[in-house]
Amino acid sequence: MGRTNGLRLIDRASIALVASFALVLAAWIGLQRLGLWHYDPASLRDAALTVAAASLLFFVFVRLSLAVVDRYIRETALLQAALYRISTEASATGNLRGFYATVHSIVAGLMDATNFYVAVYDPEREVVNFEYFVDECDQPVKDMPAGQGLTGKVLKSRTPYLYSVDKTVVENKDIKLEGRPAVDWLGVPLLKGDRAYGVLAVQSYTRNVRYTEQHLKLLTFVSEHIVSTLEQKQYEERLRSLSLTDELTGLANRRGFLALAGQALKMADRSKQPSALFFADLDCMKEVNDNLGHQAGDRLLAGIADLLRDSFRDTDITARIGGDEFVVLAYETGEKQSEAQLARVRERLDRMNQDGALPCPASISIGIEIYRPGSGVTIEQLLDQADRSMYRQKNARHGGDAAESAGWCDTGTGANGRAAGNGR
Repeated sequence: MGRTNGLRLIDRASIALVASFALVLAAWIGLQRLGLWHYDPASLRDAALTVAAASLLFFVFVRLSLAVVDRYIRETALLQAALYRISTEASATGNLRGFYATVHSIVAGLMDATNFYVAVYDPEREVVNFEYFVDECDQPVKDMPAGQGLTGKVLKSRTPYLYSVDKTVVENKDIKLEGRPAVDWLGVPLLKGDRAYGVLAVQSYTRNVRYTEQHLKLLTFVSEHIVSTLEQKQYEERLRSLSLTDELTGLANRRGFLALAGQALKMADRSKQPSALFFADLDCMKEVNDNLGHQAGDRLLAGIADLLRDSFRDTDITARIGGDEFVVLAYETGEKQSEAQLARVRERLDRMNQDGALPCPASISIGIEIYRPGSGVTIEQLLDQADRSMYRQKNARHGGDAAESAGWCDTGTGANGRAAGNGR
């Protein structure tokens, strides 16, 4: 509606301008005939032609300018819609297959993506895996060598590439085409920092669907905005595939946490954003097991796991690394944010204790350490520092500072001693 009104307004302005020139010209001719103005017919004709040409050029210029602005507005709206879907739908998808399907849908909203695939690079085996492949004619090649075909060209050069049957550059560089030759093929690398994760590609087998440099820019835009989510999804998938989860709580176990957190610290170094490590220890695990039984102890551990899972973001790494020990590595979290998150944990624990959501009222001691990008601190060292911070809090609370406690411990027997913890 806004664009249409704009066109009408410019059209009216153009007509008004031409009419004004016509009125001036008519007045001039009238004055000449009344003898009030001496004129040269040749100059009058030249003036009329000049006015007409200027009016026409002005009208054409305005129309072309509006067309360019209109195209820019439409393209910007498409990119904004794509970015919104990437930030909401893609990140919320639970597994890699669902994530790839969402990305496919996003690309299809920007261009023809009937034939679309995601090729992921495996640096250990030097191969490319087609983890998502939708194609009218071909089936994916399993474990293709990383330097082979157009996919290998993009992966090796780390630059987008638009192939067309109208070009000869591929043949000149002795690149062997894989599968049925496409009329057009467009591929962009999935890059983050110095690491190449793979290639995003679309292709066409008909001359009715052709790709241009504009399509290349659109696909590059998508690739740049999904790579962080892809990185996180790959870590989550690796965690599941290697069975690095705690069976009781569904969280990562110690081995799984170390694998994910080590990579997370590298990501923090690249982004130059701090991360916070929370080290939590139940204060009453031994008393619960001794007085209420191990089944009650298991329910308590599962409840605390749910508490931590609900108190932090999906992108944060939450794990049970010992019998009664839990850790959370929170991305892009500094001191102020970590204090707010700690307060949220305390509030939720108090509410669970009051509502009877746990087998017994529970108390947690939590230590926090901030990871500074570029510090060179390993995840093991950070764990040790957070562990010491947790014990300082525990000792302070036992010394009478109840404000340091996230809750309380009362199994019905008066026990409120220090937890033994299976992980110690």
